[in-house]
Parts: sequence; structure tokens; C-alpha cells
Amino acid sequence: MRGGRKWLLAVAVTLGLVCLGANVVVALSPVNISPGYPTSLDDAYPVPTNQVVIQSAIRPDITRNDSGSESGRFRATHDIRYGATENMELTVSGTSLRGPLNPGTMDDPRSIQVGILARFRKQAEERDLLPSISVRVLGEVPYAGDRTNPGLRGALVTSWNLGNRWWLHGNLGYEVVPSFQPGHWVPHRSSIIFVNLGFVKALDESSAIVGGLRFQEDPLNSKKQVASPELGYVLALDKHWLLSLSASRDFLGSVGQAAFRGSVGVTYAF
Repeated sequence: MRGGRKWLLAVAVTLGLVCLGANVVVALSPVNISPGYPTSLDDAYPVPTNQVVIQSAIRPDITRNDSGSESGRFRATHDIRYGATENMELTVSGTSLRGPLNPGTMDDPRSIQVGILARFRKQAEERDLLPSISVRVLGEVPYAGDRTNPGLRGALVTSWNLGNRWWLHGNLGYEVVPSFQPGHWVPHRSSIIFVNLGFVKALDESSAIVGGLRFQEDPLNSKKQVASPELGYVLALDKHWLLSLSASRDFLGSVGQAAFRGSVGVTYAF
């Protein structure tokens, strides 16, 4: 089965699961998204104060090589988030399982990451013209491989509560690595600029759909850009557990771009 068909099938499955939502009281709202859960889209809302959120996900992707054939691989990622204050979230994350390093990805596949989300403005009320504004900073240090150059990423994150269970999010980010890192960057590229635009629509108190478009410089080719439409779904299974699903693919990029990229994640909040 070709990668495009697999992508469409994954989208259909994701949409089909919308019907499984149930009204339950949840510790973490399904509209409080974070990078990778379910999509790469981020919001400006830290997790609630003193709350701990543990997340894990399996992330398959299918890429095309020079001959046009396809190959697949898996990553398993793990994240811990802590609401330090009303306006600050601390994060620690890493990867425990990975297939071939190449083609590279936006996130270093072998790194331990430490980060912070700091909110500088909170939207006063629904439909307010000025959004919530946060900055997320993430440092990553590879723990394996021939080269272990650290990386640093910063992003300006804005979120609007539009009312009627709609939210609009925008991310503008910049990532830098001192020099070529296998599995991460191509030679001669030491930085990437990316833009994420998307929405969250709460279907009820326990489920939400996430959609968006990510546009960035191609980490596999210093002369190209990549556009990646993404679709995700979050479902509260009970008070503490959430399930997240996503599917996306790359366009406009070079050889090695993803014909399909997906994730199946679980979140435990307490």
C-alpha cells in the first residue's frame, strides 16, 4: 500500500474515533495541547499549577528514498510536564526507541530535552482581541552517536479563545544546532525557522479535534521548505487518562520527506 493511501486511512480512523467521546470529568482538558500531543501545534496555556502530566507516544513514519521506494520506522517518545505556577510549565522529555537515524527529523532522535513554557499575557475573556502569549524554550543534549552537539529551540506561542469551543493557535519558532548532527540536520544547515498555524475544536468536555499547517525550512535540504498539514484527535478515557492520535505528511520538500507521519499517545494527569 502506498504511503498516500496509508495517510488517508489513518485520517479516516482518526475521524472515526470522534464518535467514541464520552462526557467525563477530566484532570487535564483535552483542549490543552502540547507539541506532539497530538500534533506539533503548541498552545500558550501551561498545565494547571502543581499538576504533573506524564505522556508517551509511538510515532511511526514512512519516508521515500532516492529510488522512490518507501521505508518505515518507529520512535517512542516520553514527556513529563509540571505546572510550576499559573504561568509557567517545566518539561523533561526523551526518546527510548528509534529506527534508522536518517532521514533526519526536526527533533533530535537521541536527545534528552529540558524546557520551559512561560506565559506573559493571559487573554482576558472569550473573543478578546489580544491573545494569550507565551514563550517556549527547549534545550536538547544527544546521549548517543558519533556527534553529540546540543541544540536550542525557542518559540513564540499565541492562543485565542474564540468562543463556542473554538481556539486558534500560532507558533513562530527558531532552532539552532552548532553544526551538522546526524539524524537531525543536513551539512551546512545550522538553524531552522518554522511557523505553525492551527485550531482546536472541542466536541464536548472530553474530546477535541486539532488541525493545522506547519511550514518550515527543510532540515534535509538547505534550499527547500516543507509544508505539513496535520490532523489530530484527543479523547479523555477517564478522569486521568487521555488518548491522542495524529496523522500528517510532508509536501514541497526533498527526498526523505514523510509520505506519512503519525502518532498514538497516552497522557496521565494528576
